[in-house]
Amino acid sequence: MDALNVMRPGLGEPPVDLDVLGDTVNDVLGAWLTPSDRVRVSSLTRKAIGALELLLGEDLGFDDDPLVRGLYREAYGLLDLSRRPGPDTSLRNAYQYMRSLGEIAERLAAVCRARRLERSLR
Repeated sequence: MDALNVMRPGLGEPPVDLDVLGDTVNDVLGAWLTPSDRVRVSSLTRKAIGALELLLGEDLGFDDDPLVRGLYREAYGLLDLSRRPGPDTSLRNAYQYMRSLGEIAERLAAVCRARRLERSLR
């Protein structure tokens, strides 16, 4: 199952599958840069954007935690269309953007796991 196809919670749908999302983040952060990889970088970037958007739809404690608010600001900044690489963006810059998406998704997924654990212990 692709992390992008996981339905959003709150609408009677299952929560984000953190295992699938983790696979996406691992693919993004584990990618190595070679000159012929622009198509791969673009594909992984789309997956990372989808994973990040799913995480931003989760209840991660935005109202209660300044750290989480900072992560949201950073994530939304990266998702801003004006910051996304275009066809003329160098491979190096597109790769760095992809990694930034993966890194913030990884941090938000850790918050999501912690929140779910907290809720299960209540």
